[in-house]
Amino acid sequence: MTWIEALLLALLTGATEILPVSGTGHWKLLEKLMGLNAAAPEVRFLRGMLHLAVCLGMVIYYRKTVGALLAQLLGGLGVSAYRDRRDGMTRRLQQLVVFALLPLLPAAALYRFIWRLELSDNALAFTGVGLLLSGLVIFFSERFARNRRSQAEMVLPDALLMGLGQTLSIFPGLSRSGVTTGIGLLRWLDRPTALSFAGLIAIPAYFCAGILELVGALQAGTPAISWWVVVAAMAVAAAVCCGALELLTRLHEKNRTGLFAYWCWGAAAFSLILLLLSA
Repeated sequence: MTWIEALLLALLTGATEILPVSGTGHWKLLEKLMGLNAAAPEVRFLRGMLHLAVCLGMVIYYRKTVGALLAQLLGGLGVSAYRDRRDGMTRRLQQLVVFALLPLLPAAALYRFIWRLELSDNALAFTGVGLLLSGLVIFFSERFARNRRSQAEMVLPDALLMGLGQTLSIFPGLSRSGVTTGIGLLRWLDRPTALSFAGLIAIPAYFCAGILELVGALQAGTPAISWWVVVAAMAVAAAVCCGALELLTRLHEKNRTGLFAYWCWGAAAFSLILLLLSA
């Protein structure tokens, strides 16, 4: 894999894993255009490392909230230096995050099945369907959003449904950001709450996805890729991730995220064209 290919994939991953357009779907499209072998150890290895880079970027962007949650956890475990930093709101958020992550447990069992879908001859068809559904979720969540409830008013069903949406987004083409945030908006959470909570629960999801991808890559063989290329690509992906998070936050402030529904539908149409051309 060349520097240019790695950096293009890094730019793509950092942006599309955050913006509600489906990172997996766009990865599959670019992979097809670049003629890359999805099963090649170096491709899988780079993909896993880029997932970890996105995880790092999200930790950096949400560092204050992540730091408060870690302090709450350490204080609860009896670490004296953090006992005074515990508070009820952070403890409540911690409970919601844990509850939202419960649906991820069966996702690991579905990993091999999803991987077979991505390698199948109909991968572009599955990706197109996922992108189409992502567009629908974004479109209707924008239409029915009411922005009535803040983080303090979140309840366990909100967290569970958003976590379930995140688990479903392992299907190719389904946007994690679009589905999880969309579910929050459909539950009438306000935009900052839906967006930030979707981001927080994505951090462990990206970490697990990266580890699973790396394990799969190492089982497939020795990745033929330079560590300098990997490190540079990770730095690019993490930086782009932070920029994409800031852009998405500003678009939510202006109620402009509905535009991504049309992007998803356009990408779905493009995946269909690629499928027909490769038939």
